[in-house]
Amino acid sequence: MRERSTVLPVSSSRTWARKMRSVSFLKAMVSIFPELLFCLLPLLVLALSLIYVQKGLVPLLASPEWSFASAILLGQAVVRFVMGAVSNRRARQRVAALIVAVIIVLELVPALAIMSFTIITHERSGAESVPGWLVGLQLVLFVMSLLTFILIGGIGEAIAESESVED
Repeated sequence: MRERSTVLPVSSSRTWARKMRSVSFLKAMVSIFPELLFCLLPLLVLALSLIYVQKGLVPLLASPEWSFASAILLGQAVVRFVMGAVSNRRARQRVAALIVAVIIVLELVPALAIMSFTIITHERSGAESVPGWLVGLQLVLFVMSLLTFILIGGIGEAIAESESVED
């Protein structure tokens, strides 16, 4: 009897590689969501506190904690991405540096600037006097930081996970 070859055909090895990438990305998502929930927990407590004292929606939306949470999420995304890029020998360092620079310049610095403007206005005149454009910009940056954390942090975690699977 003839022995069967243990070498997989090219198409099935590609399918296996694709499946391994999707498994590592799924593991990465499971890994980053607890951090996301712990970052969102103070915002939930703030919302419940303001509802309890019947302050309404304006003080909640005008709170500088949204920008603070944005900065935390962006920092976590950068750390996860860099850790993944460093752990993988095949990662392109220049591309990783560009992604980190873009996150810092286009998201982190504006989030911190908006946080300082919100704190200053909030302390001088109260939550009701924070301009609507500042509140809106703060919330847009928060949503962008959520997406950045999930995408870039997930990619970094998946890169690190794929490196550990290959070893």
